[in-house]
Amino acid sequence: MTTDPNDRFTPAELADLDSRAVQLVAIAHGEGSAGDVARLTANLDRQQLIGLAISCAAMVDPDKSVAELLAWMNADDPRQGWTDEELRRAHARYTRGVRDEHTVQGERIYQRISKRRQRTAPSTGLEVVA
Repeated sequence: MTTDPNDRFTPAELADLDSRAVQLVAIAHGEGSAGDVARLTANLDRQQLIGLAISCAAMVDPDKSVAELLAWMNADDPRQGWTDEELRRAHARYTRGVRDEHTVQGERIYQRISKRRQRTAPSTGLEVVA
């Protein structure tokens, strides 16, 4: 199997996958949720998912170390001056559909903290391995 996506996709399909890759990176950096990833990838078949992975990988600077690439995940507290209560209120407003700048910023921070907690939560040993 070739890893050259040009062998399988039209220029329009490649442009779509590249656009989705940019969106996926934004989601991974706190501008969305797992539901956003599900919606972004819902209609993609296996070959398109592979193309999406290649598009994402192509965005990585090969001259950076793994530690440098993942440094954004190890940043200090992302609260940016927000209290836990303020973040919970922003999340509740966002859930109700409020999309003003303050609420959206609070939701992004809330989601970033939630994802960090999920990544660092102790394993229960019950995870399914594919």
